[in-house]
Amino acid sequence: MATKQTTQLCYQVNGGTCRNKVSAKNYYVCAAGHRAIKGMSRDEIATQLPAEAIRKMSWHVQCELATNPSIDHDMAQALFDTGEDRIRRNLAKNPSIDRDMMQALFATRDKGIWSGLATNPSIDRDIAQALFDMEDWVIRCNLAWNPSIDREMAIKLAKDEYRPIGYLENKSITEICNGENISLINEYPKEFGRAYLDHLLGSDEDLDQMKALLCYSYDCYRKASGGNPKGYKEQILEKYPNDEEVKILLS
Repeated sequence: MATKQTTQLCYQVNGGTCRNKVSAKNYYVCAAGHRAIKGMSRDEIATQLPAEAIRKMSWHVQCELATNPSIDHDMAQALFDTGEDRIRRNLAKNPSIDRDMMQALFATRDKGIWSGLATNPSIDRDIAQALFDMEDWVIRCNLAWNPSIDREMAIKLAKDEYRPIGYLENKSITEICNGENISLINEYPKEFGRAYLDHLLGSDEDLDQMKALLCYSYDCYRKASGGNPKGYKEQILEKYPNDEEVKILLS
C-alpha cells in the first residue's frame, strides 16, 4: 500500500523546476518563496499567507514579498514587525501600503525608509510635505520624480532647484498645455523648462500637438541655464527630422 506523501517538491505544486520541499504546513511556500511571490491573486495571498506563515519565511523571501502590491495591511504589518531595515525599505516603496503603514514607516526615522516613501506613488500630501521638510537632497530628488506630487509640492521643489518631472508624468498633452501649467515654465524656466523637455521628448503623443510646447520649453530652459541646453536641441531636431518650422523655432 502506498504511503501518503506529507511533503512534496516545489515544482510538483507550483510548477517550474525548483526542487525545494513544500508542505501544507508551510502553505506550500518553498525556501525560495516561489508560491509566495508569483502567480497568486490578492485573495489567494490573503487566505494562504497569514502572519504566521510570513514570520516563518526566510529573510530573502520576506524582502521580496514586501515589494508585492497584492499584500494587505495585516501582511504589511507582519513584515514591518520583523524590524529588518531592508524589508521595511522595500515595504516603503510598495504602492499598496495604507496611510497608517506609511506613518509607521516614517516614524522609524530611517533615511533609507524615508527615501523609499518618497518614491511611493500612493504617498499623500501630508507625508510628502513631512519628507520634504527633512531637507535631504536624495529624498527631495525622489519626491521630484514621484508622479503623485501635487502642484504645490512641485513648485516647492522647483524653488529649491529640483526638476519636478513627476508632476507631469500622468498628465496628457492637453493638461500640461493649460494656462495654469504653462505658467510654471514662465515662473521657473530652468526647473520646469527642463522637466517639460524630458517629459515631452519621452512622450509618444501626437508630435504636431507638442511641437510648439517643446520649442517653447527649450527656449525658456536655454535662457535660464545660461545657454547650456544639454543637447536638447539635437534631440528635438531628431524627433522632427526635416521639419523647417522646428529649425526656425529653435534658431
